[in-house]
Amino acid sequence: MSQSVSRALHLLVQLGNGPANLDQLAESTGVHKTTVLRLLRTLSDERFTFRDNSNQYHLGSRIFELAAQATDQREVRRIASPHLVAFNREYGRTTHLAAMEGGDVVYIDKLESHDQIRMYSRIGLRANLNSTAVAKVILADLPDSELRPIVDSMDFSARTANTITTPERYLDEIRLVREQGWAHDQEENEPSVNCIGVPIRGASGRVVAAVSVSVPDVVLSYERVLDLLEPLQAVGRGSPATADTAPSPDRPPSTRKVTTHRRIDMSDTTVIRTEGAPAPAHTFSQGIKKGNMLQVSGQGPMDPVTNKYIAEGDVREQTRRTLENVKAILEAGGASVEDVLMFRVYLTTRDDFAAMNDVYGEFIAENVPSGQLPCRTTVFVDLPHEVMLVEIDALAVTG
Repeated sequence: MSQSVSRALHLLVQLGNGPANLDQLAESTGVHKTTVLRLLRTLSDERFTFRDNSNQYHLGSRIFELAAQATDQREVRRIASPHLVAFNREYGRTTHLAAMEGGDVVYIDKLESHDQIRMYSRIGLRANLNSTAVAKVILADLPDSELRPIVDSMDFSARTANTITTPERYLDEIRLVREQGWAHDQEENEPSVNCIGVPIRGASGRVVAAVSVSVPDVVLSYERVLDLLEPLQAVGRGSPATADTAPSPDRPPSTRKVTTHRRIDMSDTTVIRTEGAPAPAHTFSQGIKKGNMLQVSGQGPMDPVTNKYIAEGDVREQTRRTLENVKAILEAGGASVEDVLMFRVYLTTRDDFAAMNDVYGEFIAENVPSGQLPCRTTVFVDLPHEVMLVEIDALAVTG
């Protein structure tokens, strides 16, 4: 059983790098195709994977659902979120929140820049320990007895010409971070990208997370990025966690479960964000929840991992991808397809209506077991990108 679990997890990790067919997945796991197919069928039944019309396998919506739940369960993310949003709104730069998980530093929140320049990082991805500001900030807070074993096992691969590649130089850098109270990544992790990071401390004074801002040097020079240090430090000071929720590698997490109940009214507005759907544009959110009403912005046939349009000319596959994107935002907002009052479907041509309608019907049958079908309006329009054959939005009521 443990070997099957290990192989299934390996398949999910492989699909995290991009879609793959059965032969590719069998080769990556080193086991027979029949075994891989059996595992994939189980994973697909539970929505951890799905297969498209070209027999390529993808990560399924359950992955994005669990990822959203995992990040929402982090107290520090909940507390820091409004401060990150305010900083990102005012300065318009890529903003990260990271915390320690075992011996790794992991991104638990990310707000994109307003200029549409995307960083490689994403929520759930591990930050490189030797070349990112957030990792330096978090590791600098560890006592030497905990820090040294991590440094001794650290991957010192050079990612740019400026990457720190020796333990001795890294420990010198950590001493500097301890002295000044913040860290930088001056084109160490990605070429031409500068970053500064500051700590978020818990009730005991220990660092439980780090927040950073990253900017390509074509947008701001390193010196101008340093101008953001003071407002970024204000974010760190304004986001104290009420408990040390990010344990060190040798300190097990608390098993205490905390449940918070909050009355929601129509003045309570929440911006919905999820990695399960394409990144929002700088002018609108993926979704907005106000009270128990949830509006999903129009979604197109984009891969949420790459933010690239898929299946050019194939309205069936584009419709499926678009509906999955809508579903991911609904679930991130605490709703399901069952909660949708109205879908609006926008098509570029009447010739695609029948194929779109078939896929839509399949999707509704899968996701609305009650049979209480949502309303729908179909409109024929010119869409903003030539490759787009379909766009869909949704209005839902939760609770």
